[in-house]
Amino acid sequence: MARRNVFRAPDATEVGPRRGRVRFVLVMIVLAYCGVLTRSWYLQTRRHADFVERAEGQHRSVVKLRARRGDIVDRKGRELAISAMVPSVSAIPALVRDPLGTAATLAQLLGVDAEVIGKRLARGNQFAWVKRQVTPAEAQAVEAANLAGIELADEPRRFYPNRSIAGALLGFAGVDGEGLEGIERDFDHYLRGREYVVGSLRDARGRQLMTGGYLPVEHLSGNKLELTLDLRIQQVAEQALAEQVKAMDAAGGVVIVLEPSTGDVLALAQTPTFDPNLYSQATPDAWRNRITVDVLEPGSTIKPFVVAAALDTGKVRPDDLWDGMGGRIRVGRKTVSDVHAVSVMNTLEIIQHSSNVGAVQVGQRLGREAYYGYLRAFGFGEESGLGLQGEVRGTLHPAEKWGLIHLATISYGYGLTVTPMQMARGMAAIANGGRLMQPRLVRRVVDAAGRTVEEFPPRVVRRVISEQAARDVSRGLELVTQNGGTGKKARIPGYRVAGKTGTAHKVGSGGYAKDKVRSSWVGFVPAQDPQLVMYVMVDEPKKAQYGGAVAAPIFAAIGREVLPYMGVEATEPVDLRALAAAGADVDVDEEVAEGIDPQARPWWFEAPLGNEGPSQVVVPDLKGKPLAEVVAQVEALGVELDVQGAGLVVEQAPKAGSLMAPDGRLTVALALPGEPPSLVAAALDLETDEGEGTP
Repeated sequence: MARRNVFRAPDATEVGPRRGRVRFVLVMIVLAYCGVLTRSWYLQTRRHADFVERAEGQHRSVVKLRARRGDIVDRKGRELAISAMVPSVSAIPALVRDPLGTAATLAQLLGVDAEVIGKRLARGNQFAWVKRQVTPAEAQAVEAANLAGIELADEPRRFYPNRSIAGALLGFAGVDGEGLEGIERDFDHYLRGREYVVGSLRDARGRQLMTGGYLPVEHLSGNKLELTLDLRIQQVAEQALAEQVKAMDAAGGVVIVLEPSTGDVLALAQTPTFDPNLYSQATPDAWRNRITVDVLEPGSTIKPFVVAAALDTGKVRPDDLWDGMGGRIRVGRKTVSDVHAVSVMNTLEIIQHSSNVGAVQVGQRLGREAYYGYLRAFGFGEESGLGLQGEVRGTLHPAEKWGLIHLATISYGYGLTVTPMQMARGMAAIANGGRLMQPRLVRRVVDAAGRTVEEFPPRVVRRVISEQAARDVSRGLELVTQNGGTGKKARIPGYRVAGKTGTAHKVGSGGYAKDKVRSSWVGFVPAQDPQLVMYVMVDEPKKAQYGGAVAAPIFAAIGREVLPYMGVEATEPVDLRALAAAGADVDVDEEVAEGIDPQARPWWFEAPLGNEGPSQVVVPDLKGKPLAEVVAQVEALGVELDVQGAGLVVEQAPKAGSLMAPDGRLTVALALPGEPPSLVAAALDLETDEGEGTP
């Protein structure tokens, strides 16, 4: 019997569950497909950059470097700071097969810490520095070791070819090409090169195929900075300062050399100094630029400024006579004194003898408001505009806060603080005929192609005093280096010198310290046509104290070298006897005049006959003598004295050797060295020798 296939339709109870399973499978397939699509979109879009970087990291290493930093040169193009490409050692930790062994090898070759390098290599990063700016020998050793994942890349390193010369001024730059101190920091926006990228391509075994660096790196280099500094003058200034600081067993010192007509800074020297190539071995105190950040009380170097202000207002004339008051003047409840009293002096001789008593009287006649205004006009109490960060203003309280004693003490240099740059800048204004210049340190900025990016021309800030007042003060400053002055050691053979000495006691815990002073000199040369202005300060000298003995010789030493170098011709005959006298090892207190023994009997005084007074006296030879000595001699004679001019006696009437009655009148004409005596005599209507007519 044949078997038949009989189809049996599923009943309702079977169809429902089957359809549910199909639908579930379809939904799961759709969800899985959507998940795949979502994941694919996420990996290809959101994670695209990450995977590209990871992929490239397996065969490419990238290092970000800076282009060459711009050079710094002096006014004649001589290099002060330069950059050179040197190798640095880096690693691709992902390609390092044996981190610990590689670290040990690198430690042996480069002198690095094996533990520190081992940790860097074990992190698996794409890049890590091992040691930057290595020596050529170290680079050759690393290259010969052929360590997997270790490579060399050139980057610029800063060098200072003159070592410590101008070290504190130049400052230094770090390994990343960023200026950290001094000019390197303050003009970093000009000097710094722009960032660029170098890389290398490797095969699957880590072998180097090619290197990158196809950008025109020379176009990314920093700009060159051309300074007003003169390397030769800087060397001379630093050497003269260092030798005198050592000779005086001093704590340190500074020297500023300016060109008064332009405000150009020719030298900024200080000691102690440091080598910017080895800046990490020096202390931050050595990095400090004392020229602009240190303040001090100026002492007697302020006296030319109070005299200049008084002359400019017309309240004082150069030939006004001032009472020395026995070397003591009462101001309120205080007494201001000179160590050696001067009986009488004219206005310019207050500068010559550095008389506190005279300076106080000039300040009183000038008045506090006017004096304050002139001090501000000379640049005290404000930044100089040199362009260096951290420059301080000093302390100059408003005039309304000055009492009588404040006016007095500020007249001879206490009660205010100044920076060395302010003192040099103020004296340069006098040397420049009364015009205050902004100090200029940078002449121009030049790009890598030699094109001028920016130029900084000389700038007159303002006129402070008239040309006549500047000439008169200059005559007083020139007297300082003459007989009777306090700055004879500042003399320079063949040149007329003008300047002022100063000695200021430093403030200690209980007031002013008697054994700690700052000895200073500020002046210019040649006096009749200033080419150089110098400020010199020696801190805490132990072998001597007075500015005339400590600071003035530094000025002379620099001038003797620099003036011929600059082509400034000598105009004066060299007086060897005067030079020998100027070089004598004798301290002169610049706060006072040279003492005259009032008990000494002058040879030219005729003793009276019996008990009567002298019937006639012999007129002494007064030529070449300062006014203080003339006054002392004439007082001893008992005759009246007429004085015209300032400086040393060039003419007198009656003539030397003549006889005159005790109640007679003696007339003297004074002038600075170099002024024609005949002109002075004619102007004053004095007698001259027969045959010597006047024009």
